[in-house]
Amino acid sequence: MNAALNYSISIRLQLSEQMNQNQESRLEETRHLNGAVAKLRKELQEARAKLQTTVFEIDRVHAESHRQQDTVQIPLLQERLSEKEHQLTELTQKFSNSKQLLSENLHQAALELRRQYEAIDAALETLHSIQSIVLQCPPLAKLQRDLEETNFQCASSLPIMMPDLNANAALATINTSTNIAMASYPPNQIEVANKGFIRLWLDQRGQQDPSYLLKNIETKEKMEILPEAQD
Repeated sequence: MNAALNYSISIRLQLSEQMNQNQESRLEETRHLNGAVAKLRKELQEARAKLQTTVFEIDRVHAESHRQQDTVQIPLLQERLSEKEHQLTELTQKFSNSKQLLSENLHQAALELRRQYEAIDAALETLHSIQSIVLQCPPLAKLQRDLEETNFQCASSLPIMMPDLNANAALATINTSTNIAMASYPPNQIEVANKGFIRLWLDQRGQQDPSYLLKNIETKEKMEILPEAQD
Protein backbone atom coordinates (compact mmCIF):
# COMPACT_ATOMS: atom_id res chain seq x y z
CA MET A 1 0.00 0.00 0.00
CA ASN A 2 2.88 2.34 0.79
CA ALA A 3 4.43 1.64 -2.61
CA ALA A 4 1.09 2.24 -4.32
CA LEU A 5 0.71 5.59 -2.57
CA ASN A 6 4.26 6.61 -3.48
CA TYR A 7 3.59 5.64 -7.09
CA SER A 8 0.33 7.62 -7.10
CA ILE A 9 2.02 10.70 -5.66
CA SER A 10 4.89 10.33 -8.15
CA ILE A 11 2.42 10.18 -11.05
CA ARG A 12 0.58 13.24 -9.77
CA LEU A 13 3.82 15.18 -9.32
CA GLN A 14 4.85 14.24 -12.85
CA LEU A 15 1.44 15.38 -14.09
CA SER A 16 1.86 18.69 -12.25
CA GLU A 17 5.33 19.20 -13.68
CA GLN A 18 4.12 18.35 -17.17
CA MET A 19 1.21 20.76 -16.88
CA ASN A 20 3.58 23.50 -15.69
CA GLN A 21 5.82 22.85 -18.68
CA ASN A 22 2.80 22.87 -21.00
CA GLN A 23 1.67 26.13 -19.43
CA GLU A 24 5.08 27.73 -20.04
CA SER A 25 5.04 26.45 -23.61
CA ARG A 26 1.55 27.82 -24.22
CA LEU A 27 2.52 31.19 -22.72
CA GLU A 28 5.56 31.30 -24.99
CA GLU A 29 3.37 30.49 -28.01
CA THR A 30 0.96 33.23 -26.97
CA ARG A 31 3.83 35.72 -26.74
CA HIS A 32 4.95 34.70 -30.23
CA LEU A 33 1.42 35.14 -31.54
CA ASN A 34 1.18 38.56 -29.92
CA GLY A 35 4.45 39.54 -31.59
CA ALA A 36 3.17 38.30 -34.96
CA VAL A 37 -0.07 40.23 -34.51
CA ALA A 38 1.84 43.42 -33.66
CA LYS A 39 4.03 42.96 -36.72
CA LEU A 40 0.99 42.42 -38.95
CA ARG A 41 -0.65 45.52 -37.56
CA LYS A 42 2.45 47.55 -38.36
CA GLU A 43 2.56 46.13 -41.89
CA LEU A 44 -1.13 46.87 -42.26
CA GLN A 45 -0.60 50.51 -41.28
CA GLU A 46 2.26 50.80 -43.76
CA ALA A 47 0.11 49.24 -46.49
CA ARG A 48 -2.65 51.73 -45.76
CA ALA A 49 -0.19 54.61 -45.97
CA LYS A 50 1.15 53.31 -49.29
CA LEU A 51 -2.38 52.83 -50.55
CA GLN A 52 -3.31 56.40 -49.67
CA THR A 53 -0.14 57.71 -51.34
CA THR A 54 -0.89 55.67 -54.45
CA VAL A 55 -4.46 56.97 -54.60
CA PHE A 56 -3.16 60.53 -54.36
CA GLU A 57 -0.65 59.76 -57.10
CA ILE A 58 -3.37 58.31 -59.33
CA ASP A 59 -5.52 61.38 -58.79
CA ARG A 60 -2.55 63.53 -59.70
CA VAL A 61 -1.94 61.48 -62.83
CA HIS A 62 -5.60 61.79 -63.80
CA ALA A 63 -5.45 65.55 -63.36
CA GLU A 64 -2.23 65.71 -65.33
CA SER A 65 -3.73 63.65 -68.14
CA HIS A 66 -6.59 66.12 -68.46
CA ARG A 67 -4.16 69.03 -68.66
CA GLN A 68 -1.90 67.36 -71.18
CA GLN A 69 -3.62 67.34 -74.54
CA ASP A 70 -0.51 66.71 -76.52
CA THR A 71 -0.76 63.47 -78.52
CA VAL A 72 2.78 62.51 -77.50
CA GLN A 73 2.07 62.93 -73.77
CA ILE A 74 -1.26 61.12 -73.71
CA PRO A 75 0.17 57.59 -74.33
CA LEU A 76 2.85 58.18 -71.72
CA LEU A 77 0.30 59.36 -69.17
CA GLN A 78 -1.93 56.42 -69.95
CA GLU A 79 1.00 54.07 -69.40
CA ARG A 80 1.82 55.70 -66.08
CA LEU A 81 -1.83 55.56 -65.08
CA SER A 82 -2.00 51.88 -65.93
CA GLU A 83 1.15 51.27 -63.89
CA LYS A 84 -0.26 53.12 -60.88
CA GLU A 85 -3.55 51.29 -61.17
CA HIS A 86 -1.64 48.02 -61.22
CA GLN A 87 0.27 49.07 -58.11
CA LEU A 88 -3.00 50.06 -56.48
CA THR A 89 -4.47 46.66 -57.28
CA GLU A 90 -1.44 44.92 -55.78
CA LEU A 91 -1.53 47.05 -52.64
CA THR A 92 -5.26 46.47 -52.28
CA GLN A 93 -4.70 42.72 -52.56
CA LYS A 94 -1.85 42.85 -50.02
CA PHE A 95 -4.03 44.88 -47.69
CA SER A 96 -6.85 42.34 -48.01
CA ASN A 97 -4.46 39.41 -47.43
CA SER A 98 -2.86 41.08 -44.41
CA LYS A 99 -6.25 41.84 -42.92
CA GLN A 100 -7.40 38.25 -43.43
CA LEU A 101 -4.16 36.86 -41.97
CA LEU A 102 -4.46 39.14 -38.96
CA SER A 103 -8.04 38.02 -38.40
CA GLU A 104 -7.09 34.34 -38.72
CA ASN A 105 -4.17 34.70 -36.28
CA LEU A 106 -6.34 36.48 -33.73
CA HIS A 107 -9.01 33.80 -34.09
CA GLN A 108 -6.41 31.03 -33.76
CA ALA A 109 -4.93 32.65 -30.67
CA ALA A 110 -8.40 33.00 -29.15
CA LEU A 111 -9.21 29.34 -29.87
CA GLU A 112 -5.90 28.23 -28.33
CA LEU A 113 -6.55 30.24 -25.18
CA ARG A 114 -10.08 28.82 -25.01
CA ARG A 115 -8.74 25.26 -25.43
CA GLN A 116 -6.19 25.78 -22.66
CA TYR A 117 -8.83 27.27 -20.40
CA GLU A 118 -11.26 24.38 -20.97
CA ALA A 119 -8.52 21.76 -20.40
CA ILE A 120 -7.52 23.35 -17.09
CA ASP A 121 -11.17 23.75 -16.14
CA ALA A 122 -11.78 20.04 -16.80
CA ALA A 123 -8.78 19.14 -14.61
CA LEU A 124 -10.14 21.34 -11.83
CA GLU A 125 -13.53 19.65 -12.09
CA THR A 126 -11.81 16.27 -11.72
CA LEU A 127 -9.95 17.46 -8.61
CA HIS A 128 -13.18 18.90 -7.26
CA SER A 129 -14.89 15.53 -7.65
CA ILE A 130 -12.31 14.07 -5.22
CA GLN A 131 -12.00 17.18 -3.04
CA SER A 132 -11.85 15.22 0.22
CA ILE A 133 -8.80 13.34 -1.09
CA VAL A 134 -7.24 16.56 -2.39
CA LEU A 135 -7.53 18.14 1.05
CA GLN A 136 -5.64 15.19 2.51
CA CYS A 137 -2.84 15.21 -0.07
CA PRO A 138 -0.60 18.34 -0.15
CA PRO A 139 0.75 17.60 -3.68
CA LEU A 140 -2.81 17.46 -5.02
CA ALA A 141 -3.73 20.58 -3.07
CA LYS A 142 -0.74 22.39 -4.57
CA LEU A 143 -1.68 21.14 -8.04
CA GLN A 144 -5.20 22.46 -7.57
CA ARG A 145 -3.87 25.85 -6.45
CA ASP A 146 -1.55 26.05 -9.45
CA LEU A 147 -4.39 25.10 -11.80
CA GLU A 148 -6.70 27.68 -10.25
CA GLU A 149 -4.05 30.38 -10.68
CA THR A 150 -3.44 29.31 -14.28
CA ASN A 151 -7.19 29.14 -14.86
CA PHE A 152 -7.54 32.73 -13.65
CA GLN A 153 -4.69 33.87 -15.92
CA CYS A 154 -6.23 32.12 -18.93
CA ALA A 155 -9.64 33.62 -18.19
CA SER A 156 -8.06 37.08 -17.89
CA SER A 157 -6.29 36.61 -21.24
CA LEU A 158 -9.36 35.56 -23.22
CA PRO A 159 -10.21 38.22 -25.84
CA ILE A 160 -13.48 40.13 -25.77
CA MET A 161 -14.37 38.72 -29.20
CA MET A 162 -15.11 35.35 -27.58
CA PRO A 163 -17.04 36.09 -24.38
CA ASP A 164 -18.38 33.36 -22.15
CA LEU A 165 -20.48 34.44 -19.22
CA ASN A 166 -20.24 30.96 -17.68
CA ALA A 167 -16.47 30.57 -18.20
CA ASN A 168 -15.66 30.81 -14.48
CA ALA A 169 -18.73 28.98 -13.22
CA ALA A 170 -16.83 25.75 -12.55
CA LEU A 171 -14.05 27.60 -10.77
CA ALA A 172 -16.55 29.46 -8.61
CA THR A 173 -18.23 26.15 -7.79
CA ILE A 174 -14.89 24.63 -6.83
CA ASN A 175 -13.98 27.55 -4.60
CA THR A 176 -17.40 27.52 -2.94
CA SER A 177 -17.38 23.77 -2.44
CA THR A 178 -13.85 23.92 -1.07
CA ASN A 179 -14.91 26.46 1.51
CA ILE A 180 -17.85 24.25 2.49
CA ALA A 181 -15.54 21.24 2.80
CA MET A 182 -13.19 23.26 4.98
CA ALA A 183 -16.04 24.35 7.22
CA SER A 184 -16.95 20.70 7.85
CA TYR A 185 -13.74 20.19 9.86
CA PRO A 186 -13.21 21.55 13.40
CA PRO A 187 -10.93 24.60 13.61
CA ASN A 188 -8.21 22.68 15.47
CA GLN A 189 -7.95 20.19 12.57
CA ILE A 190 -7.21 22.66 9.76
CA GLU A 191 -4.47 25.20 9.26
CA VAL A 192 -5.07 27.82 6.60
CA ALA A 193 -1.74 29.22 5.42
CA ASN A 194 -1.26 32.81 4.22
CA LYS A 195 -0.99 31.61 0.63
CA GLY A 196 -4.45 30.06 0.85
CA PHE A 197 -3.70 26.31 0.95
CA ILE A 198 -4.91 23.70 3.44
CA ARG A 199 -2.80 21.19 5.34
CA LEU A 200 -4.43 18.33 7.21
CA TRP A 201 -2.32 16.71 9.89
CA LEU A 202 -2.72 12.94 10.44
CA ASP A 203 -0.76 12.59 13.66
CA GLN A 204 0.58 14.70 16.49
CA ARG A 205 3.97 15.15 14.75
CA GLY A 206 2.27 16.74 11.75
CA GLN A 207 3.39 13.93 9.43
CA GLN A 208 1.09 12.02 7.09
CA ASP A 209 0.68 8.27 7.46
CA PRO A 210 0.75 6.97 3.84
CA SER A 211 -0.85 3.60 4.67
CA TYR A 212 -3.72 5.27 6.50
CA LEU A 213 -4.21 7.78 3.68
CA LEU A 214 -4.27 4.99 1.08
CA LYS A 215 -6.78 3.05 3.16
CA ASN A 216 -8.96 6.14 3.35
CA ILE A 217 -8.78 6.59 -0.43
CA GLU A 218 -9.66 2.96 -1.11
CA THR A 219 -12.55 2.68 1.34
CA LYS A 220 -13.75 6.28 0.93
CA GLU A 221 -14.29 6.41 4.68
CA LYS A 222 -14.27 9.72 6.53
CA MET A 223 -10.76 10.46 7.74
CA GLU A 224 -10.27 10.92 11.44
CA ILE A 225 -7.97 13.89 12.07
CA LEU A 226 -6.06 13.71 15.32
CA PRO A 227 -6.60 16.83 17.45
CA GLU A 228 -3.87 19.15 18.67
CA ALA A 229 -1.90 18.79 15.41
CA GLN A 230 1.46 20.47 15.41
CA ASP A 231 3.36 21.97 12.45
